[in-house]
Amino acid sequence: MFLAPDLMKALLRRLVLVLKKVLTMTQVSAVQSARQPSAEDEVMFLIDDLLAAPLHGLLFVLKKIDQAVQEEVAADERAIMAELSALHRALDTGAITQADFDAREQVLLQRLDRLRGEDGTNANGEAHS
Repeated sequence: MFLAPDLMKALLRRLVLVLKKVLTMTQVSAVQSARQPSAEDEVMFLIDDLLAAPLHGLLFVLKKIDQAVQEEVAADERAIMAELSALHRALDTGAITQADFDAREQVLLQRLDRLRGEDGTNANGEAHS
């Protein structure tokens, strides 16, 4: 199943927030029971750490995925901006007409708006739900 980058980013951020909340609750419960630790408490802390380890790993992976998505979006934005600059240079040198420039610029600006999510659609041009 393919998810649009902005939808995937939103889901990942939501999941990261939920995991942070779960991990914080686990850490708070450990701090609240920070009286004189007995051998039983140390075993419980170890068990808590073991149970939370997959969540820490998942949180790490999700952060890396989110970082990769953000880097990809930034690279796409830079590519569109470079295309816009080249388009302006072509107009200035007379290589293209004003009408051709306007049409191509409109397409690039729409792609940039979709990428940034400023027009109510995702990067694929589909309406947000």
